[in-house]
Amino acid sequence: MPTTKAVPKTVRISGFIPHELGSLSKLQHLDLANNHYLTGSTGNFEWLFNLSSLTHLDLSNINMATSSIWASLIQSIPSISVMRLNHCNLSAPSFTSSNFSSSISTLHLYGNCINSSIFKWLPHLRGSLVELDLGYNMLEGRIPQSFGHMTSLTLLNLGNNLLTGPIPQSFGNMTALTHLSLDHNLLYGPIPYSFALMTALTYLNLSANQLVLPKSIYNLSSLQVADFSSNNFTGNLEDLLSGAFPHLQEMLISENQFTGSLPDITLLPFLRNLQVGSNQLNGYLPKAFGHHSALRCLDLSNNQLRGFLPDFTGFSSLEFLYLNNNKFSGSIPDFTGCSSLQVLRLSENQLTEWETQSTGLLSTLIELDLSMNSICSTVSEAHLSNLSSLKFMRTSFNALTFDFSSKWLPPFQLRELSLASCKLGPKFPNWIRNQGYIDHLDLSNSQISDTIPMWFWSFSSIRNHLNLSSNEIRGKFSSELVYVQEIDLSSNYFDGPLPPISAECLKINLSQNKFSGTLLSLSVVEELFLRFLDISHNELSGALPDNWMHFQGLVFLNLGFNNFSGRIPTSIGHLVSLQTLILRNNNLYGELPASLRNCSGLGFADFGLNKLSGKVPSWIGEDLLQLYALILKSNRFYGSMPHELCYLSNLHFLDMSINMISGTIPPCVHNRTAMIKKGTEVAEHIYSSVDAFSNIIVVAPAGAPITNFSYFDNALARWKGQEFQYGSNFAYLKMIDLSTNNLTGEIPIGVTKLLELNGLNLSGNRLNGKVPLEIGQLKGLECLDLSTNKFSGTQLQGFNTSTYEGNPGLCGKPLINICPGDEPADQAGLSSSNFEINGDDSEYKRWLYISVVLGFSTTFWGVSSGDSSHLSRLINDSVSDCANGSTDHSNSTVSDDAISKCTFTPGGRRYYVHISIDEACIPVVNKLFDCMEEGMEFYQAYGRLSGFNTRHSTEKTDDDDNIVRKYVVCSRAGFNEKKLIVSNKKSSQVKRRRTVSNRCGCGAKIILRAVSGKTYRISTFVEEHNHDLVPKSGRQFMRVNRQMSIISRKFVFDAANVNIGVSKSHSFMKEQVGG
Repeated sequence: MPTTKAVPKTVRISGFIPHELGSLSKLQHLDLANNHYLTGSTGNFEWLFNLSSLTHLDLSNINMATSSIWASLIQSIPSISVMRLNHCNLSAPSFTSSNFSSSISTLHLYGNCINSSIFKWLPHLRGSLVELDLGYNMLEGRIPQSFGHMTSLTLLNLGNNLLTGPIPQSFGNMTALTHLSLDHNLLYGPIPYSFALMTALTYLNLSANQLVLPKSIYNLSSLQVADFSSNNFTGNLEDLLSGAFPHLQEMLISENQFTGSLPDITLLPFLRNLQVGSNQLNGYLPKAFGHHSALRCLDLSNNQLRGFLPDFTGFSSLEFLYLNNNKFSGSIPDFTGCSSLQVLRLSENQLTEWETQSTGLLSTLIELDLSMNSICSTVSEAHLSNLSSLKFMRTSFNALTFDFSSKWLPPFQLRELSLASCKLGPKFPNWIRNQGYIDHLDLSNSQISDTIPMWFWSFSSIRNHLNLSSNEIRGKFSSELVYVQEIDLSSNYFDGPLPPISAECLKINLSQNKFSGTLLSLSVVEELFLRFLDISHNELSGALPDNWMHFQGLVFLNLGFNNFSGRIPTSIGHLVSLQTLILRNNNLYGELPASLRNCSGLGFADFGLNKLSGKVPSWIGEDLLQLYALILKSNRFYGSMPHELCYLSNLHFLDMSINMISGTIPPCVHNRTAMIKKGTEVAEHIYSSVDAFSNIIVVAPAGAPITNFSYFDNALARWKGQEFQYGSNFAYLKMIDLSTNNLTGEIPIGVTKLLELNGLNLSGNRLNGKVPLEIGQLKGLECLDLSTNKFSGTQLQGFNTSTYEGNPGLCGKPLINICPGDEPADQAGLSSSNFEINGDDSEYKRWLYISVVLGFSTTFWGVSSGDSSHLSRLINDSVSDCANGSTDHSNSTVSDDAISKCTFTPGGRRYYVHISIDEACIPVVNKLFDCMEEGMEFYQAYGRLSGFNTRHSTEKTDDDDNIVRKYVVCSRAGFNEKKLIVSNKKSSQVKRRRTVSNRCGCGAKIILRAVSGKTYRISTFVEEHNHDLVPKSGRQFMRVNRQMSIISRKFVFDAANVNIGVSKSHSFMKEQVGG
């Protein structure tokens, strides 16, 4: 009997296809499809030419990459009518003849490497071809008009290629076409009006192009399946679904721009699948929405639909319901009529209540997603007791309280449980104990304040995700983190050593805990797939391990806010995939290792608050060209700023403050394109677990898990005098902070070209020259600090006084220093010496007059009240000294009694500084104090030695009312406000007490800023006064020396408690001290 058919489809065979099959000359049907391990003998399929009777050939999923005979077979075997060679690695056809006849009707070449050259060969088949499948190939360019001649085609698939241009008008000639797929190409423009002629079309897939929908499409009355998703289709949805397609079964139009509300879908009785997600729908669901017995899938997600959800009582066939990311409100509706429902997504709405009956009977439900609503309900066992098929449960970010019995056993076995920001605590939920198949668990921020029970460590099923962050879980994490790809235990109270890390881990966040000890658990590993490691804000110590060559896939590394010491190991240069490196706030010292230049993909580098030293390396600008944030704050770097930093065109945040950097600011600073133009911001960083190996010579190991991660940059930046933490909005902060260094020279004009700059801090340096007028062109500049430098000039409008304070050479608004020639008219005729003596008496002289008039001499310890001749002599000496000091412009000579000298600015303004004071008593920027009071007493003692009084001034607090900034100023700072006196008496009858104001707008001060805990440092010190200082002979009359000590005040209070009056207490103390 002759063999006519060979169809071993029920058997999976491997090896070589025997060429002896070619001897079966009568063979008509050969089907070896889906035997992936079969191949031709040494890649040879020549024996196929011997099958002269062959009519059907199917070798799909067999590797024929070494053979190019498939087109020749069609020419050589006229009898062949069906050829299916899908996924065979075929390339473009080789032509042996241009003239041939063929009876082939079905040609399926899906998923190969065929290019557009096949278009030249296809016209030879136009007479017989009925089905042509060229999907998932390498076709490119425009679709030829010649397709319009294939009038016998009923199926045409050109999807998933690189075809461009409009769809040819000639397609309208293919009137027999029932199935057309042009999806996932680069086609654009309106769909041809000739489509209206293809009335036989039942399946039309135009998804993932850039096409425009014409109204002629409504003529396709036979259409059953339409996929128009991911295009530029616009219009009202009601027009599209108004009955133009009476036989419609599936309509997929997601990711377009349709507007309007959802029409009455009961007019489409055969509709099984309606996907309208990610459009611009608004309004309410129709009143007749609650009944549709044929509908299996409904997707209305990512729109602007609102109102209450109707009860879904008449959707007996509904399996998939996606209503997430809309504006639905009210209660979760009744779904008891959805007896087939498997997936229910209601997340990201405004729902407020979850009643038991709404979902309690959905025994077929596999996925329940209610996350990110405003549901405020108590979830009991009745809500979940009948959900026996449930696998995925997400209720995160609601106000839900879970109230289950500790002995309750759920009827389901979950694979994912996400209950973030729900109330589960304070005890660890015991009902999770029997969930033996769970691989994604998120209990973050769920008010758990407990230790992890021992049974949890046997949860060997968790493979994908474990998040217990933002709770108050305490104790040691004693189990090895085995096989879990993503772990987040941050913001808890875990203590003890770091747990071991397995090779399967991809992302680990253990930050903000109390882990202690060294990084021994990291130093013993040999090779990890780790991509993300954050162990910041712990109590870890010791040296950093020198085995970072085993972490070459790391993309994110944060070791900040610990107590690590020693040098940065050179092996850190092996982290060639690194994008973010944070070593902030440790005790690291030494220079930055040159091996870091190998981390060419590094974008965010934070080395701040350490003890690193040396010159700022030039290779930062030469090799780390992807840097967009560089933080070297509060270290011991010295030397000049390397001009190579100007090569960092992506840099939008630079903080080199509180170092010892000297020299000038590089004039090429304007090369930082990211501070000039918008559009370079990247807020969220997304990376793949396998992509992290792209920069490594060795490929990712076989079996490496594949997943995607994302993170936001997180940085601390000083803004308007306070330190803020920037997360997702850091990408939009464009700032330069070079404050508290030893920079000299002028502000380079290139700074004024950084048009998108938000903040510029150059305070606490020795910069000089004029402030560039062009700085006013920086419209985005919200924070400017040029204080405590040596700038001179005028034209400072646009910023407040604090921007310029501590620059004696600056004058004019907003400063109080009046520029020469701008003095008030009534003082224009006075000499500088007369003005100083008559109009602005020294503080010493004023205090003496006040003390005589008010009789304060009885409380001046060590001064006799009857020695009026001595007082008179001191007054005269003071006036004489002030006059002499004010007129001696040449050498600023001072008498032996004086403790200050007078100096003139280039603008002609006088200022006074102390002389002959021990350097240890002089405030210095960055001097630390254990508390704020200690810093204030230090400045008061400095004032006592210098000859001026101090007073408390402005203070700023944080949200917890902790003082974060405190001003202590010279008592003559500011000006006294004139008070309006209202009286019914005539002006001649009103007796006013003569008062003497000693406020003259002095700018001398210190600013104390909180560092950490109760520690404060001097952030600003302005030394110069605009008035003379009290000489040594008058210091006893200063207010600071007329105040009782803390011990004396306590004695007065204690005496008062035993009925001893204040006068008697003073007399007793006077006898004791001899005053």
